[in-house]
Amino acid sequence: MPATPAPLKYLFGAKLRDGSEFHQNAEDQSNLDSKRSSFYDLIHLHGLENVELFQLAGEGRVYLVDLRDGHFEVNGAPLYVGSCPRLDGAMPGHLEDVTGKWGPLRLIYFRRHREFLTINGVINPTGNLTEFHFGWQGLGPGDKNHQQTLILL
Repeated sequence: MPATPAPLKYLFGAKLRDGSEFHQNAEDQSNLDSKRSSFYDLIHLHGLENVELFQLAGEGRVYLVDLRDGHFEVNGAPLYVGSCPRLDGAMPGHLEDVTGKWGPLRLIYFRRHREFLTINGVINPTGNLTEFHFGWQGLGPGDKNHQQTLILL
């Protein structure tokens, strides 16, 4: 008998370059293809290149990545992870893109589900964990690939 999936701890939302928004449905089911997730619709209806802001919200918190400049936020407060490839100037206390050679930042988003088992002649499930990975990837000075992600548990 198929197991009923547990509700997701965090749901995503995206603000697009044209000012519109896209939100994941609670069932995480595509409206285009019932065998796929809501993220499929974001990709195929809007294109990842059109995402400016991407957030994960749940348990009273909102985590956001701004793909215009690479910074993260937690409940509206900036969270800087390493250097931030800000395209329009220096960010206090962080590295500035003095060369102006940052390409566009692309969204990274995926979930990793882990099942924990004990094996003593019999396989016994002992728990599970879903990780939510999100952030950005882009080419920086010297065409070097850079990535920054946060992992929410």
